[in-house]
Amino acid sequence: MTNPYTVLVRPYGNIEVIESARCRRISIKVADDLTIRLAAPPNTKEQEIVDYVRSHTADIDRCLDKQSEVEPIVFTPETVFKTRFHTLSLKPEATDNRMRYRLEQQTLSIQYPRAMPAKSKQLQDFVRKAIDATLKKEAEQYLPQRVKELSEKTGLKYSDVEFRNMTSRWGSCTTDGRIHLNVQLMRLPDHLIDMVILHELNHIRHIDDNDQFWEDLNALCNGKIDQLEAEIKSWRTTY
Repeated sequence: MTNPYTVLVRPYGNIEVIESARCRRISIKVADDLTIRLAAPPNTKEQEIVDYVRSHTADIDRCLDKQSEVEPIVFTPETVFKTRFHTLSLKPEATDNRMRYRLEQQTLSIQYPRAMPAKSKQLQDFVRKAIDATLKKEAEQYLPQRVKELSEKTGLKYSDVEFRNMTSRWGSCTTDGRIHLNVQLMRLPDHLIDMVILHELNHIRHIDDNDQFWEDLNALCNGKIDQLEAEIKSWRTTY
């Protein structure tokens, strides 16, 4: 192979590989631009590279999360923030010293004291708690039915579905068919929500992310898994 060359390893896409006579063993690095680069001894087989990457996913994910960290949103009355069913409305209207929130049809309304700076940590923490509570309520309202529909469509049976606020994963699936979904999914468009659900349903028949897992998932996603995986990388599980 031409040096350097690339090897496709889902869900990371093309891994850049550089073979060097100075390498005694495979090593991996995540560059500042989020490119995953792998150094390997000469004549390393492609399957060895795939196996190495898949055995180091936890380390790679940690590096990717750290490299792609962005400044958290600072919520002000001018901030535009939407969940699946609600739009945030932040108003300095409270006449007492209390902060309060309520859901009004399609609005997450938050009121806070006029004298309180909008960027204060106290208010920012309150806004995040209100959004997380709203996301959980939306997840409980929407996701169980959607999981059921996709399960019936694919024939992949699960035992239960639960919701959590996760910081690094969109979902997970246990060996007994219990699916855990991140409430932050409620910020994603429909096709990405479906992709995550199908990903976890597919784990019911494939515990590992092996080649057959990705082949079957690609079929479930109408041959668009590469595009969907690339798109979801533009979203963060935190805000």
